[in-house]
Amino acid sequence: MTQNIYGHGDNAVNKPIKGNDQLFVRFREEARSIPNETARENILSRVDEREKAQGSNDLSAAFQRFKVSASKYMAIFEAFIPALTQMLSGNRQISTFR
Repeated sequence: MTQNIYGHGDNAVNKPIKGNDQLFVRFREEARSIPNETARENILSRVDEREKAQGSNDLSAAFQRFKVSASKYMAIFEAFIPALTQMLSGNRQISTFR
């Protein structure tokens, strides 16, 4: 299923997303637009952690750690929240973002 996510960083274009793998690629693209190097590296680490937690018992905790680390930059990631919420509920399909 192809979905559209509207970014806020340098990659702020309407790009199609196909599945969870591309979702995490886009997360990383958007995170790289964060000017603060320490925050950027922390968030990228949390994105990696969140991706590795798919299908595990740590999924919810990894999502919470990501949210805490990215809270100051949520405007960048707000378009991804519905897809992450669906992952937490066990639905692997990505919903449409508007």
